[in-house]
Amino acid sequence: MKHMKLPDFDTVPAAFDWVVRQYGHRTAVLDDATAWTYEQLDALSDSLAAMLPEESCIGVILDHGLVMIAAILAVLKAGKAYVPLEPDFPPERIRQILTEAGVHTVITQPDHVSVVPEGTVALCPSLPLEPVAFEPPAISGEDPAYILYTSGSTGRPKGVCVRQRNLMHYVRAFHREFHNGPDDVMLQGSVCTFDIFVEEVFTTLLAGATLAIPATGDFHERMQYCQDHQVTLVSGFPWLAAQMNRERILPESLRLLICGGDTLHQDQIDWIREQIPVYNTYGPSETTVCASYYSTWKQKPLGDGTYPIGHPVAGAALEILDEQGNVVAPGQTGEICVYGNGVSAGYIGDHEAENRMFDHDMYHTGDLGYQLPDGNYVFAGRLDHQVMIYGKRVEPEEVERVMERCPGVREAVVTTWMDDAGSSHLHGWIQPEPDAEPQLRETLSAFMERYLTGYMIPETVTVVSSFPRTANGKVDSRALKAGGRDA
Repeated sequence: MKHMKLPDFDTVPAAFDWVVRQYGHRTAVLDDATAWTYEQLDALSDSLAAMLPEESCIGVILDHGLVMIAAILAVLKAGKAYVPLEPDFPPERIRQILTEAGVHTVITQPDHVSVVPEGTVALCPSLPLEPVAFEPPAISGEDPAYILYTSGSTGRPKGVCVRQRNLMHYVRAFHREFHNGPDDVMLQGSVCTFDIFVEEVFTTLLAGATLAIPATGDFHERMQYCQDHQVTLVSGFPWLAAQMNRERILPESLRLLICGGDTLHQDQIDWIREQIPVYNTYGPSETTVCASYYSTWKQKPLGDGTYPIGHPVAGAALEILDEQGNVVAPGQTGEICVYGNGVSAGYIGDHEAENRMFDHDMYHTGDLGYQLPDGNYVFAGRLDHQVMIYGKRVEPEEVERVMERCPGVREAVVTTWMDDAGSSHLHGWIQPEPDAEPQLRETLSAFMERYLTGYMIPETVTVVSSFPRTANGKVDSRALKAGGRDA
């Protein structure tokens, strides 16, 4: 494959305009039924951009496909930030996010208008749209590109504001490491509310490659889709690699598998990494998708069977700091701090305490780690109680605060446990009010579904008469035994 060089743009619209001029007749987006060229995608996104009101943020609630991609490009072309939400998000969570982000207009479709809160405009474009000569506004690299919501320890989700230049930094870093270009086909398999989606979409469309969007989430059908459409790049959670590895399924066209969002274990990729390069990646949303890469190709895992998180991506740096903010020696454990062009603008709204984790171009991740003698970095857990559930960050404190707002619940605690495969699970504990109804467990379940996405809801809940306490009066979580069983 001939290695191309991407121009050094600071904004997505400028970079996309360059790609359209270079590769206009090539396929940009492919689904089960339709193939759209870059010129067609450009025209559709222009028509959509011309429909947008004068607002700083626009919500996106759409099924995955061509219209979603065009809508996101339209929002960026119009100099606005897109706020992605999945149609199956709980209604109260959608309302909460749109309110905090100041979203008054949502691009959606008739099937999902019902989830758009009252008072918010639901914009439902229908294809085909008449071509419109759209005159884009002046956009700078400091302008917000998207706001991605993550779990928050304050009891409500927090929105990470990623700027145009942050996003373009990551596009360049990805291209430098993986040399993607017009001959590549990237599978679009992630939900739009996770970093992997950003990686799939923008590194592809800003390199002249093809974004392939299957209609199904079934594993075997997706693998057949990759085979049929000559997919060359797949980015996903380690569980995807583990299933490919376990079933010995590898599309012939695939040249690279990227794993992120959770710890990567040797037994998840021991066969597949002998066939193609498999990368372990690391990085919180606050530092724009990934902050480091590690190629497992012909490398031995660590003593616990996991892999390092590798070296910083181009334009970024990692350091391990102690509690006083001093750099520790290689081999010593401390907090992983990320520096460089990927560090976002921080959290929007009233999150003053959490915004202290940002210090100009440095972000305190809250992750523990250390540096190996060869210079690679290792992830070693969390400073707090945050866990990864299905590759998504969950703050148990947010779940607890929601549970405690349920009528009849006096106090709630969420603990975690890990199964034999290394996956984390949530277990809820509640102390009822004296006059709580007998069906409190069912009431609580329905209440949580209004505020929390499915992966954040504890799989099981135990009712206790009181909580064990430490000497200073705090709940003694260690005395609670979570094993996925009701009392």
